[in-house]
Amino acid sequence: DLKQRNLDQAEEALRDVLAATPSGEIATRAQLLMGDLLYGRGDWLGAREHYQAFLAASPKAPETVAVLTRIGEIHERRGEHALALRAY
Repeated sequence: DLKQRNLDQAEEALRDVLAATPSGEIATRAQLLMGDLLYGRGDWLGAREHYQAFLAASPKAPETVAVLTRIGEIHERRGEHALALRAY
């Protein structure tokens, strides 16, 4: 369907950006967007990986609290309650 095709194209574009630009502001934004895309798809481990990369590159970004909340939710979904508490 069209929505799935658009998400697939967005993921491919973000992967291309990250491959071509592994660091810097553009890469940091791409990490956040990829985390959101994968979270929406239910790819918890993939989302967490990109969220953690975002936080490592930009720990004081305005989105930090929202990203930590998402990471906590991912840990909860995986039954990792102690890790969820640390993220929150």
